[in-house]
Amino acid sequence: MKTSSLAKAARVAVAFALAVAGGLGLGGLGLMSPAAAASAPASSGAPTAQRITFDWRSATVKLPWRSAKLSDGSRCPGGWVTFKPLPPPTESTGVARRGPFTYSVSVRDTADVTRDGRPDQVIHLTCQRGLAGNSLDYLYSYRQVRGHQRPVLRDFVTSSDFDVNADWLILSLDARFGSIAVQQFVRGLDAPVDRVFRWTRRGLIPNRPLPLFPQADVAPR
Repeated sequence: MKTSSLAKAARVAVAFALAVAGGLGLGGLGLMSPAAAASAPASSGAPTAQRITFDWRSATVKLPWRSAKLSDGSRCPGGWVTFKPLPPPTESTGVARRGPFTYSVSVRDTADVTRDGRPDQVIHLTCQRGLAGNSLDYLYSYRQVRGHQRPVLRDFVTSSDFDVNADWLILSLDARFGSIAVQQFVRGLDAPVDRVFRWTRRGLIPNRPLPLFPQADVAPR
């Protein structure tokens, strides 16, 4: 399920437009829902028997931040949100609304990154208020709870600068057995930056900071 972030950015922009036009809302914040559809199998790394059945596009989940600062200085609230899948051609994206904020979610890639014999997923989350926003990637594993899969946050990966004139941007992301390879655009450099985030006892550790913009790897709290 590898994705180009440029294509993803265009799809997310369409998703936000559809969400605003359709007036999507949150009827209530309930418990985490089970998956309605299966994800693709692990794209690389050791073979695994487990199949991920959790569907982010139509789930109620707790966002991995309390308050994420957007580019206009506003704060995007975390907590529980309920996503709703968008119609084609953006059906791989789920969208949620809370007040002036629009959230989107999609799966970037799947592999056994944590090396435990089970697939993990890199989940792409965004929050937008007007033209200001955040674009953040997280690594999740899954556990069985009363017969249903539930996502378990493992670590923050990295981010894209949510702006028309972005300073840094994820161009490609490849989840592998034990690591995640990321290629990023960095404004001011002549060539894209290739990095590898390896799974360790301390979580994901990049082989080097992002040049000029190390804040790309700092997760909102």
